[in-house]
Amino acid sequence: MRSYSILANYYDALFVDEESVNLWADFTCLHKKKGNMLEIAAGSGAISEELIKRGIDLAISDLSMDMLQIAKEKLGERVPMYTLDMRNFRLEQKFDNVICFNDSLNYLLEEEEILSCFHCVYEALNEGGVFLFDMHQLSRLEEFSEEYVEEGEVKDAEYQWTIVSDDDYLCHHLTFWNAAGEMSEEHIQRVYSSEMIRECLRKSGFTYEVYTDFIKKEEEDGEKWYFVARKGNLC
Repeated sequence: MRSYSILANYYDALFVDEESVNLWADFTCLHKKKGNMLEIAAGSGAISEELIKRGIDLAISDLSMDMLQIAKEKLGERVPMYTLDMRNFRLEQKFDNVICFNDSLNYLLEEEEILSCFHCVYEALNEGGVFLFDMHQLSRLEEFSEEYVEEGEVKDAEYQWTIVSDDDYLCHHLTFWNAAGEMSEEHIQRVYSSEMIRECLRKSGFTYEVYTDFIKKEEEDGEKWYFVARKGNLC
């Protein structure tokens, strides 16, 4: 699983853009059920902040306390926050919606971890509750078969970000140079077939629909699949 002890300080400046945040929020508002919501792997709270602006009763969680601290600076004390491992969690409160975006589920490196996460989400939902999430398509492996390199400046540092695929995995390496010296983090994601994800949803008790890149119903070539899963039958 990812650490983000270094990256947390640079995450928003490096990765967050308003257009993508609004697209995730639009997708959520289109498919959510009326009621409260839990965001798992919420990270720095960029999507969370937009959803709260749209009037959603939201709680957030992440495994990284560093990222949750960044989220707390945005959202203040008004939003419940939990330090949770999405592979194995249980909350006393039930939710009408659970969301997990920005390919966060691809950080689960074993099929058993995906299945365990889906079981936990299923138990966290009220009957008829909705689970919204996205995952990389297999085409991303081909896209990064040759190493991608991005370099520049962000906040107080120069940085280099590389991505390369290795078998089923996407390997991200980030290095930052600032006045304190050199700092590096590596993040590994696994890209799964849609068939495997569908089977894990079925095993967990979900019914589902699949979209491609937010708006295309069913599976087409693109960057990500977007799943709308329900505890119970889809309406």
